[in-house]
Amino acid sequence: MLFGFAVYDVISDVTVRTECGSVSGFQKDEAYSFRGIPYASPPTGSRRWQPPEPLSPKTGNCWRGIFPAKSYGNTCFQINPDDHTTLIGSEDCLYLNVLTPSLDTNASKPVMVWIHGGSLQISSGSWPLYSPTEKLAVDTDTVYVGFNYRLHAFGFMALQVLADHSSLNTSGNYGFMDMIEVLRWVQANIRNFGGDPNQVCFVRQHYHRQNRFNCNRYRYYPNQPCHI
Repeated sequence: MLFGFAVYDVISDVTVRTECGSVSGFQKDEAYSFRGIPYASPPTGSRRWQPPEPLSPKTGNCWRGIFPAKSYGNTCFQINPDDHTTLIGSEDCLYLNVLTPSLDTNASKPVMVWIHGGSLQISSGSWPLYSPTEKLAVDTDTVYVGFNYRLHAFGFMALQVLADHSSLNTSGNYGFMDMIEVLRWVQANIRNFGGDPNQVCFVRQHYHRQNRFNCNRYRYYPNQPCHI
């Protein structure tokens, strides 16, 4: 006996080139999904409480071969929101996700860079119900970039001793620096994912008033007003 039914999650492999090498994602719900792409070196050891270190062939910190971008990267280290007596996540957490309705490099789709909420202390760029989906990318004909940034003390600890050892002579803005690095990554790579680097906008949850400085100081769409 044959049964007729609709299939919505037809999955197939796809590969896209970035400035640091190729990444392998998949097609789902008529969109293309790339998960857990590293956008900076792990901020551990000597890189803790420092600006993010971009991945670049010039510095030799890119991956080799094709990076498997089919599962989400680590959640950044944080208090477990379901049990405040435990911790979850990892310091090795600077990863981003790209959801796109097209891989045509001439598609020039608008790009929405999603900043997750959590009062700068919890959450991630991939938690269900709080992150863009493949279906949203198709329905809105827009490329979405979600990402993790350093949280709590690892992202926002401000101490003079840290400023004294900083090349920028400041401290406490590491999570914001991560967000700026994501914007740089988008400018360098998003066209290969069908996006337009001249149509990039931050989308945020309600508490992120501090993040407005990112948009005002690092304006990547000069012909448009800065709304986030």
